[in-house]
Amino acid sequence: MIAKKEKIKPINSKYTYKTLSFFLGNDCDKNKGEMPSNYASESKNFKFDNNKLVATQGWEKLKLRNGNDMEGLENVSGRLFSSKLVYNERNNTLLLYSHNKGLDMRCCRDTQENWIRMKYNGIAESCCYYRYKDKDYAFLSSPMGMYYIVDGGSLSLVLTQKHIKKILSVNERIFAVVKEPNKPNSLWFSDMFNPLEWDVSLGGGGYIDVDFSYGEIREIESIGDYLYIFCDFGICRLTCFAAQENFELKKVCSLPYKMQNNGIGKVKEKIVFATQKQLCIFDGSSYWKLNILLEKYTKDNYIKKMLALDDKIYICMCNDDHSKNMVIVYDLASKSYFEMTGWQIEDIALVEGGMWSGIVGKSWLCNTLVRLSDDTPNFITQVEREWCVRDIDMGLYDTEKIIKEIEYKVTSDCEMVIESNNQEYNFRLLSGENKIKVNVSGKKFCFKILSNMPKVEICPMRVKIGVKNG
Repeated sequence: MIAKKEKIKPINSKYTYKTLSFFLGNDCDKNKGEMPSNYASESKNFKFDNNKLVATQGWEKLKLRNGNDMEGLENVSGRLFSSKLVYNERNNTLLLYSHNKGLDMRCCRDTQENWIRMKYNGIAESCCYYRYKDKDYAFLSSPMGMYYIVDGGSLSLVLTQKHIKKILSVNERIFAVVKEPNKPNSLWFSDMFNPLEWDVSLGGGGYIDVDFSYGEIREIESIGDYLYIFCDFGICRLTCFAAQENFELKKVCSLPYKMQNNGIGKVKEKIVFATQKQLCIFDGSSYWKLNILLEKYTKDNYIKKMLALDDKIYICMCNDDHSKNMVIVYDLASKSYFEMTGWQIEDIALVEGGMWSGIVGKSWLCNTLVRLSDDTPNFITQVEREWCVRDIDMGLYDTEKIIKEIEYKVTSDCEMVIESNNQEYNFRLLSGENKIKVNVSGKKFCFKILSNMPKVEICPMRVKIGVKNG
């Protein structure tokens, strides 16, 4: 919803009312110091919904079918993946956690009490699913080759002695980005209809050396029958249906900023990808920027995983000591985004079908997986929520002003902080519709709304402002 520019209604010769914000989203570049200040300079654990500031979802512990928590996961840094299990019409999900001590495996909806630990070389970078001979195969990349698990059972190795980085199932083949000393951009593919056959032959598997002019291959993803190869500074398209002698590789477009590792996701028949500065969406021939400046986040963090579900993009971002781990959620419908911090989410994965579909995560704060939930989260007792706008001068840069009072409507108690002249003033906002006396003077103001409640809605606030001694 777009807020119209507000007309100032005079109260008397000295004071006017202005709306603090219509809560349209995050974008510090759109704030020009005026009121309403619709775009937050900073915001965490609040989302923007129909001109209201609303608490985001929370994370709760993932439970087994019998109601017990899915505990027993060792708290080490790693990568979280999911794969389908449809055999025997179970409509289950295989959860896999790859780390430097091995590979932990568990079925999402069984009552299996423990994680199964398997030996594994290195930490997997990607995972893909393939249905072969009426069995469910989960393939995982490795510095030693490609591992696969059949029907949630034992672990086997194929395409050995190769450093596999990214893998993807397209048109009944599996494609793999292979890192080799003399072939930095090697794209291998399996035999059609047989993901276990990788011998190089015209009627079987093979490989393609991708032009290095766009830089190193970072990610691969598909739209329809085409495989798209995302390199450092460009995108290529591989026509890869039917026999391999009909394969055709073409450059599609260049990128102005370097492509990020793990920065890719699929939204219906479009691909979302991340560069060092931008989040973009690609339709197979061209791309356009989304309304988020990633550079703000990638200075201190790196992307661990990008997923898409129900027109929302989930970006898991981490740093080395986990203190700034966050999940950014971009809503394609409203073109707004919000940050979720405080849960120290290490990685995320997608669970689809069965009793529920949603996002699961691995946190540093517990030894179980968690899931994103609209219910009051039971994972941690409190999370800090903050909305902030800075350098508000109401268009009167060099004039001393006074904030007299604020009218508000909130559904749970929260706090208003106003900063001016290097001083901080704190005010309690009680649940309901009310107003508070403020009497804070200055030329520029910073406004913060703080809450630690699991559920809260905040409506646009009216601020009574005057020119001091005016």
